[in-house]
Amino acid sequence: MSINIRISHDKMEAVAEVKTSEDEAVDVSAIKAALETAGVSHGVSDESCEELVQLINEGPPGRPVRLAVARGTLQVDGEVGSVRMIIESHRDAIGVANDSGVIDFHNRGSFTFVEKGQLIAKIVPHTSGTVGKNVCGGVIPARAGERAALNAGEGASVVAGGTELRATRDGDLRRTDDRIEVAEVIRVPGNLDFDLGSIECEGSVRVEGDVLPEFHIRAGGDVTIGGVVDGAEVIAGGDVVVRQGLIRDSRVTAKGNVKVAYISNSYVECDGDVSILKEVLHSTVLSKTSITTPATGRVVGGSLIAQKNIEVGVAGDLNGRRTVLSAGVDPTKRLEAAKLLDRIQEGESVQAKIKKIKEPVSPERIEHMEKLLSTELSMQEKRTEELARLQAGNPDLKECFIKIRKNAYPGVDVKIGPGNLEINEEYRSATFHYDPESGEVAGVSGSGGSK
Repeated sequence: MSINIRISHDKMEAVAEVKTSEDEAVDVSAIKAALETAGVSHGVSDESCEELVQLINEGPPGRPVRLAVARGTLQVDGEVGSVRMIIESHRDAIGVANDSGVIDFHNRGSFTFVEKGQLIAKIVPHTSGTVGKNVCGGVIPARAGERAALNAGEGASVVAGGTELRATRDGDLRRTDDRIEVAEVIRVPGNLDFDLGSIECEGSVRVEGDVLPEFHIRAGGDVTIGGVVDGAEVIAGGDVVVRQGLIRDSRVTAKGNVKVAYISNSYVECDGDVSILKEVLHSTVLSKTSITTPATGRVVGGSLIAQKNIEVGVAGDLNGRRTVLSAGVDPTKRLEAAKLLDRIQEGESVQAKIKKIKEPVSPERIEHMEKLLSTELSMQEKRTEELARLQAGNPDLKECFIKIRKNAYPGVDVKIGPGNLEINEEYRSATFHYDPESGEVAGVSGSGGSK
């Protein structure tokens, strides 16, 4: 009997070839002994050895029988680490479809707000892998997996033994390739245009250039703009600063203060102070506190409405353009009251039309009209109550004033509370107050000149 062991070139397989003479039996131990002699120490299969013995013993004598009886173990390379985002930050590269399905190319979607300590991503670590062995016991090294491509930027930190990425501050989540950061302020290095699209976020925004037409910024924090707001909208939960101006039907709404160089044909509304460095032309400015310009600042056309005080350099112009300066009223309440008054008048019109119906109608129609009239009366009552609430609680008019540092020209309306003074001749350096005895606005000349 002869047993030959043949080992493959890569040493990953061993084949036993057995040739017996007549009436000669072979057992498994003989096969294993031959393998050991040939240097095979790993991956020997008992089942394969038993199968080989069975084939030999059941076959005709003298015929060689070959069978693979040992195989090496392949190495298992390590797995690559991965990052599983818990909070996705996605902005469309083209635009967002509106309710009618039309793509708005100005809007790429909202930014993503995260809170300090919030889990942003789970990090699956890479593995080192498992070594293999050839049939001779030689080690086959495994290649370790690569670490997850992750760069924790400002406002983010890897914690929990390298398995979690969490925010270290409140802000907007930003992801660029493998960099993840929480931006305290969204910074736009140039103009706000189609490259970035409109901004909707919970934090603050800083635009170094202009905000171009039809784009908008809706931020939960402060907004600072280095250039102009041109036919665009800015809404802020904090202050708004525009280094240059607002032009062409731009709108600014802020919970804090507003500071702007100039305003032209635009609208401003804020809960804080409005500071205008140069001029206001044909615009509406509303403030729940005060509106001011420097002595060189002018207001021509439009309306300035403040709950407390208004101070301007020049009001109106030689052409007599109507310019309204109104203090001692809550501007937002005034707007709400005006809307309610319109609804009350519409309701009265509806009631009058119902009552004028004289032609014969069915009982079902009469019941329907009675329900409609009852509903309208109930709504009118609520509107009237709301209007009374808005008209009550006006500010203390003793503390309110309108100051003209240089000139107020004919065509300027000065309003404080219920009082109204139409200027028909030029005032110079005057301060206006409300006179409770007469119920009118009175102007007092300042040191710089007289009426």
